[in-house]
Amino acid sequence: MAHRRSEARDIAHDPWLRLRLTALGITRRQYIERLIAEDLRQPVLIWQMGKVGSRTLVDAIERAGNYAVFHIHHTNRNTIASVRAQYDRAGEPYPTDLRVSMQVLKMIDVLREAPDRTVRIVSAVRDPLARNVSAFFQNLKFFAGEGTHDPATDAERLTEIFLREYQQTIPLGWFDREVAGTLGIDIYSKSFDRERARLQISDGAFDLLILRAEDDDEVKEDALNDFFAREVPLKLVRTNIGSNKRYANLYEGFLERLVVPEDLLDTIYESRLVRHFYTDEERTRMREQWRTD
Repeated sequence: MAHRRSEARDIAHDPWLRLRLTALGITRRQYIERLIAEDLRQPVLIWQMGKVGSRTLVDAIERAGNYAVFHIHHTNRNTIASVRAQYDRAGEPYPTDLRVSMQVLKMIDVLREAPDRTVRIVSAVRDPLARNVSAFFQNLKFFAGEGTHDPATDAERLTEIFLREYQQTIPLGWFDREVAGTLGIDIYSKSFDRERARLQISDGAFDLLILRAEDDDEVKEDALNDFFAREVPLKLVRTNIGSNKRYANLYEGFLERLVVPEDLLDTIYESRLVRHFYTDEERTRMREQWRTD
């Protein structure tokens, strides 16, 4: 704490700051208010279900500058309460995205009914079953407890837990619960542009862009640069990849042992969400990767 106070004093007495204030003819407080206003001029919500490449998008847009980027997964009141309860039971602190979601929930009516600026929203879809596996491992401690898991002995047990306890339909209704439920924007009212690999909807103060996680980074970059009207292109750098984490061997063993029932494959790959964003050929290909020989 003492270090922070010392640092604050150093900044307050920085000769370049005094020179800047003199040149602008304003006070330090006015200068701070000006910086805040500029930072919040172009708000961007990276608002999407977990494990569809959120972190990569957040990092790319923040590196591009000029945007106030907010990363959230939920604005649905019941979902937020459920996720909070999960962390409360585990005695874990709320992650930043959940705390931001809780605050966005409180201001969502203002955003929708009395907007004072355009809000860009970037979201994404992904093969729901692949996304569910990634989300399961991201939250493994909630399903299988803390500690080290042995790939040789635990992988098959975890596949049973995944099929028995994980709610596989979470991604299928995410846009209905979140985007339609909160903003009244129906993503199914407009077709996915397969040629340019994007879906874009403008509704009042909201501009919504939906990408597919599976598409090449160059394709997603083109969509983002068009969406933000970028003269200097932004670049995606992949982060937060599950196979690179400490449970990589367990993850691989899990995938080798996972046998997905046909009725679950039907539920996922015949769903409205998957049909809207993927061709029949793509759905067949995604489905086949989960089938046993």
